[in-house]
Amino acid sequence: MILVEAGSDDDRGFDAKIVFSAQLAAHGHAVVIDENSLPAMLHRNQKYEVAPYLANIADVSISRVLLIGAEDISDATLMRLRACNLADVAAISAIGDFPDHQSLLGARARLAYALGREPQVVNLSDLHKIGLPKASIATQIRIPPPERPPLPTLFLFVPGERLDDPATLPILAAIDDGSAFRLTILTDRKGKEKIKESRFAGLSLLGYAELGPMTLARSADIAVFYGEDTLNERMSAFAVELFAAGKTVIDCTSTKSLLTDAPALRGPDDLDALPDYLNRSVVPNLEELGIHAQNSRWTASRSIERIEEAFGIPQSGHPGTTVMETRDEARTIFFPTNGNGLGHAQRCTLIAAEMDAAERIGFAAYPSCVGLIRGKGFACLPLVPKSVDH
Repeated sequence: MILVEAGSDDDRGFDAKIVFSAQLAAHGHAVVIDENSLPAMLHRNQKYEVAPYLANIADVSISRVLLIGAEDISDATLMRLRACNLADVAAISAIGDFPDHQSLLGARARLAYALGREPQVVNLSDLHKIGLPKASIATQIRIPPPERPPLPTLFLFVPGERLDDPATLPILAAIDDGSAFRLTILTDRKGKEKIKESRFAGLSLLGYAELGPMTLARSADIAVFYGEDTLNERMSAFAVELFAAGKTVIDCTSTKSLLTDAPALRGPDDLDALPDYLNRSVVPNLEELGIHAQNSRWTASRSIERIEEAFGIPQSGHPGTTVMETRDEARTIFFPTNGNGLGHAQRCTLIAAEMDAAERIGFAAYPSCVGLIRGKGFACLPLVPKSVDH
């Protein structure tokens, strides 16, 4: 089992761990994230993404530690790793964006002092020699391109502050009327609220963190990025996933942050010029643009195989392995949470009674149902009902 850690013990570091763990798992590696590293505030979408990988490290046999973002290692991360009591045979590997060799040696010394053994440390720029995006602290994997639908799907990333311009939403609605593609808008929480409260609430809309980068990349054929700054960790990973899958990425950011040798197209700064640009220059050439992106040296330099080779991780060949699937005694938990009546709970106990290994079946239900469930012989935890305080 591979334990994934991040140097920085903050929200960005934890989000990077989720993204990187999902990428490793999709490539066939069994990965785990220490449940003690959960931040105080966790977005509800992150809860679903991280759930397959969370575990009490004391219950898991760790064969390797992969530390990302090693250029900035916090004391909290070092203390957490030291408390793992790793076996002597467990390998310690770290990767970071080090500006010089001296800073790499400094990170190696801190890890060696805390863990009592010499770690392997790799400079991210040695793996990605061209156009390293500063927003990303981990590498991305290649996703086989799915069969394209008759109408390509366009994902348009627009930050919330851009929607403060009263002309933006009417332009987005006009783009949505374009017959050459299907539009989904990606935005932040502020942007979602603004669109939902407007007369354009019918636009197809997603919060950029509601789905993982790999899931987004499987759904998109074209992605267009607007904004003032460089892309955040998730959108950076999303862009690289698209390149690797042979999709088209269009950079309309003010800094053109994706264009550092990346196979992205330079798009128009003005939203109202985008439909004509897409219809005339992009949609008719999707296949050729995808081949160029997939075969570029930039995309090749971001292959997950480079990470595997650098750290000597054997390829298991079983994509999607999670810590839950590696445990000998997996449990089934019933959540009969619809309503406060006993009907759902009673039907679930009938199903549970017919299942094998009843001792590994549990329930979580509202207090009104707990007595009935326990009376049927099943362990049950009470759920806290929603109230005016929630």
